Amino acid sequence: MILLLAGGAALVAVVVSSEDEIARRPSQARRAPATPKYEEPASNRLPPVGLGETVTLRNQDGQRMRVTVLGVEDPVPRGDYFRGPKRGTRWVGVRARFQGEGPGTYNDSAANGLRVLTGEGRYEADFSELDACPPLRSGDLNLSPGESVQGCTVIPVPRGEKPERVRFTPSSGYAPDVGTWRVGR
Repeated sequence: MILLLAGGAALVAVVVSSEDEIARRPSQARRAPATPKYEEPASNRLPPVGLGETVTLRNQDGQRMRVTVLGVEDPVPRGDYFRGPKRGTRWVGVRARFQGEGPGTYNDSAANGLRVLTGEGRYEADFSELDACPPLRSGDLNLSPGESVQGCTVIPVPRGEKPERVRFTPSSGYAPDVGTWRVGR
């Protein structure tokens, strides 16, 4: 049905359909947009090296730092610390040395970018400060070129899982460079 409405100098045409006509129109299937396949962010993931070897990594701002994972202590004893690891886990200590390379001062939180990888998963730092695993001074890195610091980061790992690699990504895990160290072998 078509209705014509006149108002002043304007003429408006309105088309009205009955519900039967709407029901008889072929439906047009709407397709959901295709979801792109997940891809890891582009990065410069360096080949794995052994414990004690040094790699140079860049943070998001382009400053460089030389990183050496000196060793892995598994497990780290609680000592006189007021609490133990969460149920079903143990503490693994990662000892590392960081040296600023420039340009400018390298600022970062080492613990935020450090991970222990097992065959089952990857695990992040626990900010427990244990006598058997002395932490970095102040926990943050503020290194001028040539300045270095070393310390230990505690990472809870489930019992029964064996550390296979240590990974460090500057800028709290968001930098383009990624260093990986093999544990054992």
